[in-house]
Amino acid sequence: MDYLDKMLKLQGEFQAKFAFHPPLHRVASAIMTEAGELWEASEGKWWTRKKHTDEERREELVDILHFFLSYCVEMGISPRELFGLYARKLAVNYQRQFEEY
Repeated sequence: MDYLDKMLKLQGEFQAKFAFHPPLHRVASAIMTEAGELWEASEGKWWTRKKHTDEERREELVDILHFFLSYCVEMGISPRELFGLYARKLAVNYQRQFEEY
């Protein structure tokens, strides 16, 4: 079992144990909120003197990952399907770079 398989399995078990099945728009909202916290921890608020650590940034990334995995579990996206979607989008992104998108 690879790491992505294991993460999706663990996330699915967590969601089943705690009946965590929020509507997908709420998961998307949570991802956006966590992304904002990552932005702030990445010195997005350049006008403040507060400095954040790499550990804080990693924690925000993992928070995003938890909600992303939750979305995958709710939509029934397997690691294989996720890889296929990723690879297809990566090809599009390469093409866009060549076309100066």
